Parts: sequence; C-alpha cells; structure tokens
Amino acid sequence: MQAGPEQVSRSRTLFLTVLISAIAVDMVSMIIVSVNNRVNLDSLMLFQLSGIAFYIAVIFLAKRASRLLQTLTALAGAGLILTAVQIFAFLIVKLIAGQDAAVSAIILVVFWSIGVDGHIISRTIQSSRMIGICIAAANFVVDITLYRVLIVTP
Repeated sequence: MQAGPEQVSRSRTLFLTVLISAIAVDMVSMIIVSVNNRVNLDSLMLFQLSGIAFYIAVIFLAKRASRLLQTLTALAGAGLILTAVQIFAFLIVKLIAGQDAAVSAIILVVFWSIGVDGHIISRTIQSSRMIGICIAAANFVVDITLYRVLIVTP
C-alpha cells in the first residue's frame, strides 16, 4: 500500500465495482458486529456518502480534481480490504478472547484505516502524510458525529 492513488486506473467501472463491493462488505460487517443482527442500510449509505463528499471537498479545495476518480477508487478499495480485515479480526478475537477484546480489535483496525486514508489523501493533494492523517481523522470525527446525532440520540 505504499503506492499512491496515481497508480490506480481512472476507470468509472472499476470505481463503481469497488464501491459496491465495499458497501456489501460493510453490510456484512454490520451484520456480524451488530447485537440484534439488524443492518440500518440508510445509515450505512449516509456514512458512505458523507465520507465521499468530505474527501471530494478536500480534493477540490486542494485543486486536484484530476485525481478525483483515482483517489475515490483507492479509498474505497482500501476500505474494502480493511473492512475484510476487521471482520476477520473480530471473528478470530471474539472466538479466542470474547466480545470486549473483539471490539478492541475493531477499534485498532479503524485507527489503522485513518492512517491508510491519510496516506492516500496526502499523496492526492501532494502534502505531508501528517496533513493527510489529520484530514482522515477529521473525516472520522464527522462520521462519528453523524452517527451520534442520527443513530444514538432519538
């Protein structure tokens, strides 16, 4: 994962395939991790779209619109892979150490994903990795805020 988004094809078909696959894996993740085996598809789509919109805004503000499709494909692909890792880690750790440890494994993968997204964004906007990680962390905070406002509180 050292290559940046410039190494990714500019194919819309690839982007849509990776995005749909990422959403499908996210749904599986939500089913596996959820307590009552209910998936809130509206929330999942909202979080996916808010993340995409956030990164689109960053890319346009950095005047790197020519890299938009490649970057979104790289972000969706990385998200797909990391969610698959998250599912695997959750299931293995839950089997070995229980639910609380499994949730900790998920949190570790989430923090890892912030670093990966930060790397992709930093390469896209041609800035330092720290700036990219700060942008990815800001996106995470926006997602958590949306979750708390729309899902946790009635």
